[in-house]
Amino acid sequence: MKKIFTLLVLFATALTASAQLSFTMDGNTIENGATITSSKVDPSFAEFGSVMFKPYVFVSSEKAGNVTVEVKALDGRSVGLCFGGNCISGKNLSKTKDMTAGESVDIELDGGGMMVKGTQTYKCEVTAYYTSDRSSTISFTIIMTNDPTVLAVGSVEAENDGVMFDGRTMSYTFAAAAPRTVSLYTVSGKQVAQWNVDAAVGTLSLDNLKNGTYVYAVKGAGTNISGKVVLK
Repeated sequence: MKKIFTLLVLFATALTASAQLSFTMDGNTIENGATITSSKVDPSFAEFGSVMFKPYVFVSSEKAGNVTVEVKALDGRSVGLCFGGNCISGKNLSKTKDMTAGESVDIELDGGGMMVKGTQTYKCEVTAYYTSDRSSTISFTIIMTNDPTVLAVGSVEAENDGVMFDGRTMSYTFAAAAPRTVSLYTVSGKQVAQWNVDAAVGTLSLDNLKNGTYVYAVKGAGTNISGKVVLK
């Protein structure tokens, strides 16, 4: 009986140790260390010609515990964070919250304001970790912008490190070769192209597509990433 109890304790400890934090945006997992872009704004500010970026970024916890979220402005511009209650703003932010196992919470990141108008770009690093265990740290960089030159193909990294653009060539790099599907849609949701790829590294030509804004999605073999590109 004592041996069984010991095994159960060890098993429970192993499960707790493997519990992780994760970030998602628009339902898609953000890979640790990735650079993503978002052009989403708060429509209530847009009515007045103002710019308030409002990406929907969530942090999820596999176990119960106190979680710290930190935001560091990489361009010296103040941003906002509302994780865990009261909202704060500045260039180096930190908030904590007790989370339950399986809980997912909107960190309510924002950039801009009523007096901010025109073309804008904010860049910051977002980090999360269990407050009692810094080894659980995950992070990503987000670029919030409405600048078409920043959103344009080849100007910035795509929403995941596995996809890059150079002119009208889409390049992909994955950890291992496996069947995946790469799809391209108009912003209205109409599919305009689809490729089935198996290699870990490759390129796809976008020469047949008209100028405009498109949404790409890569799925399969544990990959689920998406982003927006502008073809000129």
